[in-house]
Order: sequence, then structure tokens, then C-alpha cells
Amino acid sequence: MHQETLGYIWHQVPYSSKRKPAGYRTETPTSSEADVSAFHAHISAGIATLGTDLRESAFAWDNEAPVQKVHVNAFGIDAYKVTNGHFMEFVRAGGYQAPQWWRPEDWAWIESASVAHPAFWEREGDRWFWDEYHRPGNDTWTDDARIDALVDRLRAASLRFASLWDAKDVSPFVTTRRVFDHPTAGRLELDHHRLAVLDQPGLQLVVYTAAPGSDSIDRLRG
Repeated sequence: MHQETLGYIWHQVPYSSKRKPAGYRTETPTSSEADVSAFHAHISAGIATLGTDLRESAFAWDNEAPVQKVHVNAFGIDAYKVTNGHFMEFVRAGGYQAPQWWRPEDWAWIESASVAHPAFWEREGDRWFWDEYHRPGNDTWTDDARIDALVDRLRAASLRFASLWDAKDVSPFVTTRRVFDHPTAGRLELDHHRLAVLDQPGLQLVVYTAAPGSDSIDRLRG
């Protein structure tokens, strides 16, 4: 499967269905102390070969032949794909309300479909979500100047902290077991679940169920 097709399909998966694979790390060097945006490559001018030569390969897709050679001028390009965090800057700056950044046919689509952000992003209040483990800035802490000041101090003191904070890699939610000391029922062992409401994007239900093998169900009925 073509990588861009797989990426598109993944983006269309509902937010609540996305899970972070064990051991997953983002492609960008989030563990590095360097700013991802600083990775920039210069490509010299030259001849680029497009397509597949069927004399050298036994298979090619119908749109990959015949081979074409074209001259490409020198150009610069970022070494890594634009991150959701970086694209958020464009969204917050009003990029979807500024026609100068779009081709006429694209702007017509944005206006007719009332597009204000990428289709796979979901908004919950002041928070944005694009999958189960990335949460861009401006979340529920941003109104607390004390936390903003603390983050600024940590970013200034540690390049590694700044890199990890900007990457916003967050472990996915998993069902967890919690223990409560109820004033009348006593000690309760409950499993914590989070359920998505499919027809209400961003809305989630938190449900607690008695832990299997515990006497919590009897205590709750009690």
C-alpha cells in the first residue's frame, strides 16, 4: 500500500479508535535536544528519474511507466514532515480564514464546506486532539499563569525538556484499576473506562465497573 494512502486512511479513523502501538516513537527526533524545525536540507539541481523501467523491474503500477527524466532546479526542504503542532500555528493564526494562502478552487471548497481545520482533528473546548497521544498546546492549563511560567523556566533550563514538551508525546489511555475508600461501602476496587460518543465528537463518558474477582459489586449493591 502506498504510504500516503495508508496515512490518509489512518487520519480518517475516529479519534476514539486510535491506539499507540507498544514501543512506538514518532519519526521526528523528539528525544533529541535539537529543534525539529532546524532540520533543513538543500537539494542541488540535477536530473530526476520518475517511474519504473520495466526492463529492470518485473512489476510497476500502471501510472509508474514509462520512465521519465526531468531537470529539477535546486531547492530547499524540511527534513521532516510538518508536525501537527507546527500546523496548529497556522490554524491559530487564521490560515483557514485567509484566501491568500489557498488556490481559488481550494478556497471555494473551504468556504462551501466551512472547513476550519484538518478533518482528523477534533476539538474539545480549548483543547485539540488529533490522535490518542498527541495533544497540542493551549489545553486546560493555559489560563494558569503560574504553570506557564514554570514551563518557561523548565524550557530555558533544559533543551531536552523543551524538545519533549514541544513533541507532546502522551501515552494512550488504557483501562486502569482504581481503589476508593467509600464512607459507607468501604474499600472499592473499580476499573476506570473511557467511552467515546460517536455522534458527538469530543464527548466522552467515564464509566467505573467493579473489578473482576473483587467484592466491590456486592459492596455497591449493598
